[in-house]
Amino acid sequence: MYEKRIFATGTVRRNRIELPNFIKKKKGKKASQKLNKGEYRWRVKDNVSFVVWQDTKEVLILSNVFHPQIERTTVNRTQKDGSNLAISCPLTVREYTKRMGGVDKFDQVKSTYSVSRRSKKWWRRIFYFLVDASITNAYLLYKQNKRASQLSHLEFHVALGRGLVGKYSSRKRRASSMANYVNRKKVLSENYQKAVGSVPLEKRFENVGTHMPVESPSYRRCKLCSTKTHDKRTKIMCRICAVPLCVVPCFANFHTQ
Repeated sequence: MYEKRIFATGTVRRNRIELPNFIKKKKGKKASQKLNKGEYRWRVKDNVSFVVWQDTKEVLILSNVFHPQIERTTVNRTQKDGSNLAISCPLTVREYTKRMGGVDKFDQVKSTYSVSRRSKKWWRRIFYFLVDASITNAYLLYKQNKRASQLSHLEFHVALGRGLVGKYSSRKRRASSMANYVNRKKVLSENYQKAVGSVPLEKRFENVGTHMPVESPSYRRCKLCSTKTHDKRTKIMCRICAVPLCVVPCFANFHTQ
């Protein structure tokens, strides 16, 4: 039966425990003989390989993917005169160099709207990291789906939070007191911008045919076109979104733009 494994490759520091003896520095002795550029030494234990490769600086790599003796290749290095020189190296080094930027991109996206909080308990930090990693991976998969309407990173977080919370609330709140993180309409003037309302995008644009106009008990300001200088009131409201809208053209524009 096929055994599922996690494959990883990464750099380590020289002072990490349980590294091979030839890399450790003993009292009164040098840690290891300095290698020439392109040379490397390695050790393998079970399915984990350790490689010391000499580039401009010393590179130490642990991997459970590549075997340093069997899989070798070359990398190009630019010389002082501008020419390229092919230097021998284990395949581990080239593959690590090719993909190491992914960790930086992941950290950049994850830290933008992180849910992490400071805590003295170590397991909470791990929990927050796993939540952030799950959200980040979900957003990257969403961006690859060309058929989906493209939400920004913030809009994706808000839509995900609303989807997880659903209609649950520990206390009743008026719609006007809810925060408007997204869904802002176009600027009507240079010094005025008004929120469209607290209706989520996934609610406004989902099953538009079910959004039917109903009569409100009193006149209310239109959520789309009413401004401070131009007060527009209507008795028509959307049955699903529960916001007042003029019949023409605000009702159609609100659910399609």
